[in-house]
Amino acid sequence: MKMSEKFVETVDKRKNNTSSQSSTIGYGCVALAYFIQIFLSFKKNHWQPKISLSETGAPGLACAISFILSASKIKYDRGKDDVPSFLMNGTLMIYSSLCMLQFSLAAQQITTSFTKFFLGTAIFSFLLNAKEYSSIYKEGFIRGNEHLIPRIHKANLYALPKDLPNMIYFVGMLIVILLKVNLFIPILSASRNAGISLASRGSIVSKVSSLANLSILGGSLVTIRDAANQKYLSQKRFLVLNFFINLLFCSLVGKFIIVFLLSYLSIHRFLNIKIKQQHISKVKRL
Repeated sequence: MKMSEKFVETVDKRKNNTSSQSSTIGYGCVALAYFIQIFLSFKKNHWQPKISLSETGAPGLACAISFILSASKIKYDRGKDDVPSFLMNGTLMIYSSLCMLQFSLAAQQITTSFTKFFLGTAIFSFLLNAKEYSSIYKEGFIRGNEHLIPRIHKANLYALPKDLPNMIYFVGMLIVILLKVNLFIPILSASRNAGISLASRGSIVSKVSSLANLSILGGSLVTIRDAANQKYLSQKRFLVLNFFINLLFCSLVGKFIIVFLLSYLSIHRFLNIKIKQQHISKVKRL
């Protein structure tokens, strides 16, 4: 019996090592694919520096997360704490699914090698992340959620911050939620006319793309806030994640702030013109 048990344990260990190695290679391939996607984006725009970070920031963050997951398989003992890997896989699942939705809405535009590569990367990433995401439930759904749900609760928006890093990530998550709502409402209203005009469909595709960028940012903020709660921020993987979160956050939020300021200035100018016209008409009456 002892010999058979040892044999089973040895076989299980080899299976786990083989699975871990294949996942490491898979994550590395996904990270490389996202990196090539960024390279092709710059090439498509003729290497112009004015290309916005919103076009390359989300793939850059996805590339960083995939690389972190690849390194985490080797460097960190996932048996002790699997939650960061679970959150990162979930984030990439949401991002890649929204990318696939974006291309399903714009199926007629999948003609160039760049768009085909973009779609292929999203599909491969989704399949790999879904496989690893489900691994936390290998001991059962209830057992898997016993440790996971309290951690997510403490790292989510409805958990009040208890220190400065938590406060910073809380504010960032709040801004991302507000921007998501600002996008989600126009998507619902525009989807009613999506079958009537191509312009409305193009508007939805653009907003889904922005929603995908905000989703990977929001999921990464939950992951980094969980790391702050567990005192993991000094680990290299979270330092890298923090850097790419800051890049994407500044580019997306900066873009929306500029749009808001321009809208405010145009409305303010319109109101001033109306006030002047009313004043002139009153003077003429006198």
